[in-house]
Amino acid sequence: GTDDMTTHYRSLNSRLREQFGDKVYKLALDGGFTCPTRDGTKGTGGCIFCAGGSGDFSVPVGEDVEEAIETLKGRGPEDLKEICEALSGAILMLSGYAASMEEGKALADRAIENGSALAKLREMIEAQGGDPRVTEDYSLFGRAPIEKTITAKESGYITLMDTEAIGTASLLLGAGRNTMEDVIDMTAGIRILKKTGDRVEEGEPIAVFYTSDEGRLENAEKTYAKALRIEPEQPSLRPLILSTVE
Repeated sequence: GTDDMTTHYRSLNSRLREQFGDKVYKLALDGGFTCPTRDGTKGTGGCIFCAGGSGDFSVPVGEDVEEAIETLKGRGPEDLKEICEALSGAILMLSGYAASMEEGKALADRAIENGSALAKLREMIEAQGGDPRVTEDYSLFGRAPIEKTITAKESGYITLMDTEAIGTASLLLGAGRNTMEDVIDMTAGIRILKKTGDRVEEGEPIAVFYTSDEGRLENAEKTYAKALRIEPEQPSLRPLILSTVE
């Protein structure tokens, strides 16, 4: 989850901070009704909008445009594929194109298999003045002049990744704005090589930083290091999708 303070769009938090000059906190009010994520229907922990909620942002999913394109080719990572299938299924059901989420998922899978999903992406790129050939030739994407490999400081399992902090590290590399006047460096960003649950050895590459300004590396690296927790025991990971509300 990132925003204009970290990448390409704004969150309510950054908008309110700009308007009031300080962090604005949410207060939970008793509206006289319940919620399926708290009353046991779908869960009891609540969500990120509930006081004491349990939004899980410790597992990054989908890291770059190339992965998104590979997913439309049917070759993307399994975690991103799972999320995309679920969201596509829900959207197609809600828009009336499918009678259920499962039917919507099947329609989405068919669009990937017959190539129409990738063809639609090419149309979207061309309509916005881009070069649709990038879907087949990733070298046409801009390349940052400076790359730095980030390595693990110790051996163990990654038990936590603070994805908001990782977004901030990406901002520090130039991939986002501090103000609306800032220019985004479209070649800057982070390629994550190791995720929550992975075993890492001290000195093993865990990420690659991309930037056009070497002076941005130090603070970004410190921020990224603080975003990760490495511990001796392998963590038990929750499913990416805990439940659905229909």
